[in-house]
Amino acid sequence: MKKKSPRPARSTKPSKRTIWWAVDVVTMEWNFHKHAYEVLRPIAKALGVQIEPVTVISSADLVPNAFVHAINPDAFMESLQEQLTDGFEREFKKERKGGLLPLRFIVDDTTGRTGTTQQMRLIVREAKKHRSLAVALHTHARTGMKRLFLGSFAETFLLQARIPTITINPATAPSPSIRKVVFPTDFSKESERAFKIFLPIFRSMKAEVIVLHHQHIPSISVFLDEPDFKEQIQAQLEADQIAIELKLTKFVSLASKAKVPARAVFLSESGAPSTADATLKIAKREGADLIALASESGELATAIAGATSREVVRGSTCPVFIHREERR
Repeated sequence: MKKKSPRPARSTKPSKRTIWWAVDVVTMEWNFHKHAYEVLRPIAKALGVQIEPVTVISSADLVPNAFVHAINPDAFMESLQEQLTDGFEREFKKERKGGLLPLRFIVDDTTGRTGTTQQMRLIVREAKKHRSLAVALHTHARTGMKRLFLGSFAETFLLQARIPTITINPATAPSPSIRKVVFPTDFSKESERAFKIFLPIFRSMKAEVIVLHHQHIPSISVFLDEPDFKEQIQAQLEADQIAIELKLTKFVSLASKAKVPARAVFLSESGAPSTADATLKIAKREGADLIALASESGELATAIAGATSREVVRGSTCPVFIHREERR
């Protein structure tokens, strides 16, 4: 009987320019994972980086009866990784030949089941150690198991992870390239810093950037019985518009200096539209291939903890690239 050739050893050196793609190989929802990969692939290609699939496993998570692996836990985990790797390699054979990196395992050796917060911490720690450009994850699962998707892992990740994150919605249609990016801003320092960090990425993508500012205005019709007050409101709105256009010009100028084509869009609306609604509206109107935003900024300051960014992530039909600053 022919012996199996030994698996190539994984390098312990830090990865060079990779996007870590959080996958749950235990669910074996291969069509689901392949969709995420096809959406992520043109982003990685435009940035000149490789995609590295990564998953967190724990023997306590996968085998409720601890007696099964208590005798030789190391052998059990090694056997489990081999089985999961074989399944991944079989399903992603074509993609592996096309440059997809091997599946990386992060083994949680703590006692008890691995919670979503622990999964998030392990992935963030390892991603930073290996100098990953960002962590990519899908935002919804089609089955009841939600280990790595919005509502459990993804929700926790977006709330707490201090690392750039790319989210992929199941409704996202794969795009052959990244040609247009929408960047919503409230002109805060956090937003401007994020924009400057994104500019080299936009340049690598050779994408046009649409810098968006959304302003919610009160309905002037409520002041019909107070003409003087109505005129004051109108004058203030006109002054605000001039100031906003100047600030937008600054962002466009920053992009121009970085050799990134950019234009400004100022959307002023009355009623009850949110910044998320405005972002999704402009992204759809412009045919954007990507939305990029700072997760801690003004109305976006609640980050994913509030409704704004979660609405963008959940409602977007294109990938969302989120920058979140490290705590000082």
